[in-house]
Amino acid sequence: MKESARYILQILVFVALVLSIGTGGYLIIEDGITVGDAFYMTVTAITPTQFDEIHELSVPGRYFTVVLVFCGFGAVVAFATQFARWVIQSELEGVGVITRKQMRRRISRMREHYIVCGYGKIGGAICKELKDHQLPFVVITDDEASIAAVEREGFALVRGNPTADTTLKEAAIERAQGVIAVLTDDSNNLFISLAARELNPKIFIIARGEDSGVEDRILRAGADIVVSPMKLGGRQIAELIKQQADSSSVVTGVSEHSSLLGVSLKPHRHDAEQATTVDEILNESTAVGVAGIQRCDGTFDPTPPPETAVHQGDTVILVTRTSQAGDSFNKPPSGKTILLADDHRALRLLFTRKLAAAGHDVIQAANGDDALAMARATTPDLIVLDVNMPARDGYQVCHELRQSKQFATTPIILYSGNDTAEFAQRGRAAGANTCVRKTSKSSELLASIEAIFSERQQDRDAEDRSERPREGSSSTESATVSEGPPPHSRPFDFETAMENAGGDEELLSELITAMEEETPRMMNEIQTAVAATDYKSLERAAHALKGSLVVFGADEASEAATQLEIAARQQDASSIERLTGNLQTQIAEVTRALQQHARSLARID
Repeated sequence: MKESARYILQILVFVALVLSIGTGGYLIIEDGITVGDAFYMTVTAITPTQFDEIHELSVPGRYFTVVLVFCGFGAVVAFATQFARWVIQSELEGVGVITRKQMRRRISRMREHYIVCGYGKIGGAICKELKDHQLPFVVITDDEASIAAVEREGFALVRGNPTADTTLKEAAIERAQGVIAVLTDDSNNLFISLAARELNPKIFIIARGEDSGVEDRILRAGADIVVSPMKLGGRQIAELIKQQADSSSVVTGVSEHSSLLGVSLKPHRHDAEQATTVDEILNESTAVGVAGIQRCDGTFDPTPPPETAVHQGDTVILVTRTSQAGDSFNKPPSGKTILLADDHRALRLLFTRKLAAAGHDVIQAANGDDALAMARATTPDLIVLDVNMPARDGYQVCHELRQSKQFATTPIILYSGNDTAEFAQRGRAAGANTCVRKTSKSSELLASIEAIFSERQQDRDAEDRSERPREGSSSTESATVSEGPPPHSRPFDFETAMENAGGDEELLSELITAMEEETPRMMNEIQTAVAATDYKSLERAAHALKGSLVVFGADEASEAATQLEIAARQQDASSIERLTGNLQTQIAEVTRALQQHARSLARID
């Protein structure tokens, strides 16, 4: 609306300018013409009218009229078109019709907003609370009835599947402060948590979980808080029963802790002799739903339909909106912020999940340049760098960070699968606090991170940065003692892979998908490097592939990648072709085995 009005004003200024120039031009060119006649001639020239000329034009005057027609008529047409568009747009907005372009423009201006995925009873209550507390938010839904309800309320809306990355990006998730996933399907809320955490590692995520067994999975997927309506309702009902007084028709003594996500439970005792229905009670109250009915005979009816009868002495548990929800939406994520830089997608996914499960916020980078940029933009509490990365390697990134006062005291951990003695020496020279041998077991990395945080918490003032590399060397030496898992005759070891995934079959399935997507690209990089005799690129690609294989306990394929990496480092051209062929054979076997396992999991589901 404001843009259209500005555009119309600009056109009006141009039309006024044309009228002024036309009037002045006629006064100069034509002899004996008055100001009124000149203005009249200008108006008839720039508008589609067929009035008679009131002044005989000279030849220069006619040429001037032609120029005036071309300049002025276009401005008049543009003004009429824009004015009609402005009127139609005003009428549409007056009845609540907003185009998708306008909605995208509205969302593009949002900052630090919340994204509500799903608009049912709970989603509607949350949106009303956010509106009451003047917190900006966007609703994502693909349900037509919900879309109509959101449009009636005038809320910002994105139409589409809430689990899709494109839909979350359209809701400006990169600038959002929080995501609230309240779909009825727990699996969809899990997917939303996973996608939101990957698109914005710093975002605060609240997810709904109907099944108590899915809570841990949703937390591992990236949610900060999982709310189970059944558990919440059970706790509130237990409190209400304990606090209920027979003499009171409404019990108000509800614990403050029983209110969450803008909704609370409130008992209503029906004392009238005449029976009523759940629907009539809802119509007479401000409640948004009914959690159940506590019958006078002691039985309990959960989630009754609207036509259910309510008799004298029955207590209806109403679901109401609270005024205490504002604070819960501003709760910051817990734990420390960790920057994890690794070019292995599977390892990034694995370590990010485990660090997030430990309560930390994880920012991911896939190469050295991204790691530097993200570190400078976010100033994390701790930085974990893989040594072998594209662009800048971990040593270079660590050294460059240490040159800045911003990261003079920031703990930096380097981890790699290369030779430990050389690795530790170069890590100390670059300024790393700790050097950890990289394996698919994340326990050493997690232990090093927690040890650093614990030491800094206990005695920050006495900490001397020059001593930290020596402390880190002890971690490195202990890491060299650890041996990798024994070789297996199978292409990959299911027990090792499942252990690395923390016993989570869904995470293992995601790791398999990441492996299937990345392996062809990495093998293509290896073949390209071999053809171009680019030893450095070949060493880096073989190292990256080795890191992904370790996650699945694919020892024979991992060993083949290690031998190729060593041959590339030594520039052993006579062995590279043979080792590349062996690696291709091992990769084909691992890929087939992973695909068969994925199909078996799908059949079980």
